[in-house]
Amino acid sequence: MLARSLRFASVLFTLLLLSHAASAYFVRPFITFGPGQTTDGLIVNGATSNTVQFNDAARSSRSTVDLATGEMSLFAQGGGPTVSSSGQGIMGETLNFQGGAGTMVDFDWGLEATLDATILGDTPNNSFLTWSITVAVFEADLVDHTNFFGNALQDDPTDIAPLFFQQVLGNRNNPAADINGFIIDESIQGSLELATNNETWDFFYIAGLSGIAQNELSSYVLDGENTATAGVQVEQFVEVGSGSGEFLGFPTFTTPEPSALAMLGFAVVALARGASRRR
Repeated sequence: MLARSLRFASVLFTLLLLSHAASAYFVRPFITFGPGQTTDGLIVNGATSNTVQFNDAARSSRSTVDLATGEMSLFAQGGGPTVSSSGQGIMGETLNFQGGAGTMVDFDWGLEATLDATILGDTPNNSFLTWSITVAVFEADLVDHTNFFGNALQDDPTDIAPLFFQQVLGNRNNPAADINGFIIDESIQGSLELATNNETWDFFYIAGLSGIAQNELSSYVLDGENTATAGVQVEQFVEVGSGSGEFLGFPTFTTPEPSALAMLGFAVVALARGASRRR
């Protein structure tokens, strides 16, 4: 009976580890190239890099998301007064931090791009040239690629609160003159303290470039192919693992949560005592 009880505990332990390892990583290059025309390159728990693109005589859109390097390459171009396009990217990764109680995790996310636009005469109306970057960090396994952004916005009392959330938006909408070589240089920096020697968090990154030409805006180019880049820094003695085993060079983490080990211990003790009473 004890042997059977221990086999049950072993199965329980395996299930707990599998549950912990289920934290998803993903890449999601995403483009638009006109009203209702999109390409979504979402890959979950698979390849850590993907590219989507579109090109015709009037517009171009490109997006590459690479989890291993923590980079996104984005591009949106349009020629003509009634075109639109965008290059956008999203990526998510689970990071585990070992041995760093009381120290800080510093992280950053930056977008570098250039903007050029040509107008025909008076200030164009309803023409939009925009960009954005976003970082959200949550306790592990609370959200995923389908719902992290809505929860991060905290626009509903039932939303799951992030540990960190920041969004930077910029635009040069309805320009009054041609734009030549305008530099887009946006960044987000954040820090979170490790409360214990075993912390696991989910990180999400978004970047986007978008153009909509109406009326007298003749053309635009939003070139972010010099990349948006993520960084994570910890003290030298802190061990960092990633769900993908590739993000920024961090290896795969396999350490179970303390709660899983505790549950296993309680299960073994309880089952052993039960078997002893039945002897």
